[in-house]
Amino acid sequence: MNQTLSHLETIVRGAITDDKLLIVSRHAIGNSLTRALALRGVPVINLRVVTLEDLAVEAATLKLAVDAMKHSTTEQEIAMIEEVFIRDIQGKDHLYFGGLHATTGYVKCLHGALTDLRYAGITASTLDARAFVVPAKYKGLHALLEGYENALVTQNLADTAAVFRAAIECVNNPLGKKLIVYDSVPLSKLEREFLTRISGDAYSLLPTGIPMDVGTPRLFARPSTDGIAKLTTASLWDNPFIGINVTYFRARSPRTEVREVIRRVVSSGQSFDKVEVACTEYSSYSQQFYLESVLHNVPCTFAEGVSATITRTGRAALAWVEWIASDFQVTKLRELLEAGIVANITGTNDISIWKLINLLREAKVGWFRERYGKRLAVLRQKEVDSDKEQARHDKIDAAINVCEGLLSMVPMPGVDGTVFLAEFFKSIANFVALHAKIKDETEDVLARSQIADAFDRLSLAAYSNVSIKAACIAASRVIEDLRVNNSTPKPGHVHIAPIHSAGFCARPINFLVGLDDHSFPGGAPEDPIVLDEERKKLNEELVCSEDMRQSAWHSMLRYLSSVQGSITLSVPVDDIAQEHPLAASPLLLQAYRWVSSNEAAGFDDLTQALGEPCGYAPEYPLEDSEWWMRSINMLPSRPHARQAVLMAYPDLEMGLHALEARGSDLCSEYDGIVSVEAAKYDPRITRKPLSASYLESIAKCPFNFFVKHILSLNEPQDFEYDPSVWLDPMTRGTLLHGIYEDFLRAAESERTLSSLTALATRHIEAMAEEIPPPAVNVYSRERADLLDELRIFEHMLASQAGEYQPRYLETVFGMEEAEGATLDVAEPVPISVGSRTIMVRGKIDRLDENPSVHQWRVVDYKTGGSGKVDDRAMFENGKELQLHFYGLAAEKILQRSGDAKASVVQGEYWFPTKRGSERPVKRRLDPVRLSEVLEILLDAIANGTFMCLDPKCYSCKEYGFHSWDDPKIKAKLANPGNVQLNNLRRLEDYA
Repeated sequence: MNQTLSHLETIVRGAITDDKLLIVSRHAIGNSLTRALALRGVPVINLRVVTLEDLAVEAATLKLAVDAMKHSTTEQEIAMIEEVFIRDIQGKDHLYFGGLHATTGYVKCLHGALTDLRYAGITASTLDARAFVVPAKYKGLHALLEGYENALVTQNLADTAAVFRAAIECVNNPLGKKLIVYDSVPLSKLEREFLTRISGDAYSLLPTGIPMDVGTPRLFARPSTDGIAKLTTASLWDNPFIGINVTYFRARSPRTEVREVIRRVVSSGQSFDKVEVACTEYSSYSQQFYLESVLHNVPCTFAEGVSATITRTGRAALAWVEWIASDFQVTKLRELLEAGIVANITGTNDISIWKLINLLREAKVGWFRERYGKRLAVLRQKEVDSDKEQARHDKIDAAINVCEGLLSMVPMPGVDGTVFLAEFFKSIANFVALHAKIKDETEDVLARSQIADAFDRLSLAAYSNVSIKAACIAASRVIEDLRVNNSTPKPGHVHIAPIHSAGFCARPINFLVGLDDHSFPGGAPEDPIVLDEERKKLNEELVCSEDMRQSAWHSMLRYLSSVQGSITLSVPVDDIAQEHPLAASPLLLQAYRWVSSNEAAGFDDLTQALGEPCGYAPEYPLEDSEWWMRSINMLPSRPHARQAVLMAYPDLEMGLHALEARGSDLCSEYDGIVSVEAAKYDPRITRKPLSASYLESIAKCPFNFFVKHILSLNEPQDFEYDPSVWLDPMTRGTLLHGIYEDFLRAAESERTLSSLTALATRHIEAMAEEIPPPAVNVYSRERADLLDELRIFEHMLASQAGEYQPRYLETVFGMEEAEGATLDVAEPVPISVGSRTIMVRGKIDRLDENPSVHQWRVVDYKTGGSGKVDDRAMFENGKELQLHFYGLAAEKILQRSGDAKASVVQGEYWFPTKRGSERPVKRRLDPVRLSEVLEILLDAIANGTFMCLDPKCYSCKEYGFHSWDDPKIKAKLANPGNVQLNNLRRLEDYA
């Protein structure tokens, strides 16, 4: 670097008053060089940093204006290529690329290949078919290139290749300014030709600091093939670290590697602006450094910015697009609102985000934009009909206003289902500008501005109509590709840069991260669209994979040769994300050989020298979690540490005690053996109306019952979207029950299969209005399934006709929905349990009468499968009480209605489904034994016995209460000392 700066200083001082152009591949490089010059006291007022593209745009400006053309952005070019591919290529099997789909990665590859071809001066008309082994590939590529060129013309856009061609036409003589070229990347044919035009091939070439005997890649401004083998073989280099302090370390993962760098920077006590970090894999490492710098308050600048997706603004924009792409699912909107990345959502409306979310959940909006207003309006009307408070009406009105405001920001598709892409991009820019949350006044404001500007630019050049899905895919790609907050080195900031942009700010403390063999030298993959062999035949100036490999080695040697002061080299040993180990780069091995003066050293020697990998329990912790991890590791040498920690954190001691108790074979409160206030929870005392399912849930899993009914912990019931399912089992069952009821209310002579089908169609269509099917084919499939199962129901009715005849349908007792029908009673029904009484409630699907003997049966419809139902069972150890429960209640209701001798003697489960048995599953009703079962269950509540008795309990596994086939549960059940369980064990006698 001293050589480069010294040479540049000599040129500048020798022509201080002359206009000078420093031509670089990236502005960040030139800005770093001029800043370093200024720090040396060199006047740089007449030294302008430019790229060849800058100069081409200046030269072509007039011509482009006359031709009414604008310079396209990368985002616009990618969008055009995607549109052309979908329209002209995708799905056309006779074309080489026709069988592929326009994924984000594939479209990027196409853009890179077409850009390379056009930079080499190749157009659709000059594309040589002979270069391709497969003729179909030529046809596909030609169609794509021609479509792209036509799209540029149609939209009055000129890509960078077109700008260079126009500039070459406009430049007839050299610029007449002193040109200084920093030769660091391959040049395309058009770039080389333009440089020749503006310079007359007379320019000063800055040395890169690379030794003279090392070659320069063939496509650089001044290539040198002599010594090119030495360029890519580090063992042949002269030691670049002479006079440099070199250290190295290895880390468990890239994240711990980044944290170790920050730890060393902070602990050094040096000013942050003395530090530069060079990254072999800039994309991933910049993201890690950004996140860690925010977490640990270490200000950083990023030479090429960071991915927009890790900034608060980028996440907000991406979440907004994902909500739209999901057909406006409420769950996606909830995720956006709860993430803390948006602001000003409710505006002047008097409603909180949490209340808004709860109202959307309560209204069962689910998805689809039109359902927000419709379902909230239905909810409001229900509130009005039930005379709820005005304040609640106002909250619903506020929710409607907020939703209308958000939805109005999204363009409405036309009758053909498409939106104008420009309008869609503009809407995203507006959303970001209005609602992206600002926390950091510098970075957040800059990111918001850059993202909004990117979509504003795209909206000026997007002229096509596309589906909402396609628009969302395009917008997501823009956000994911966008890099924001790029910056030159700043005072008080650590500078993060890729290898090709590092080393120019001449900082004395340097770190080189990512020296695993995957990151450097890594592979140099061929372009998957136009292969190296084809590129060589098309134009010798097309960049091939070997050119990129040489360029990477050139950048690395140039960087290492520029370092001054000190450098720390590091390597991660594992890729945690990909779950595979990483080997050290050969370059790191060579660096160790130079530093150790041991040319025979191997990787084993390097591993030993690197020492133990930095992990999650470092010697100098950055945060509490690392301090704790280190302290835990040191516990064996600190016998009193555990006691001190537990005294300081009594809740932690309670947690450890709970773990120990759950791990023992004795039951305790941590297993659900608790003291409860019987007067508050025992239904025999509280007289709280109970349902059959409430009591069955105790037998199924006492601990789950404890969590839900004693602790009152319940999951929020979201209206989930599943693209392959319309109705969930519960909703489906409700729909079928309604159809059964209406069908049986008709006169017997009218109960035909055709009338059932017509009735079902009306119910199904009404349900589709309330809950929209995710797709037509899903609706058609489930509608056909429903009609098939209704035919089974009609067949069961006909085959079971005999002694018993349906008399009462949907008899409600003890519930608000009792409508005063023949047997409905609003009050709960009392049932005797031993010497005491409980109050019960429920809904009986059907009551059938046998008039000849004056006996009744209860029928309950089940719309699932019958596989788990045991025909021989009676109570299923307390898990099946419904028919017995309903039989007692029905008998009392019938007697109360005037039939004093009514007797309910039988119960039947009907499974009129494809997975059912198409026959009733019968139960003999036994009120005496039912009373005994109920007493066991109620005593469990009163005594606080809520331990799960099933090691293979599905709900406990689902909620994480214990593992599947848990040995700890088995040990407790096997321990005869756990007498608290004796009561529930009695359920085994009631199969």
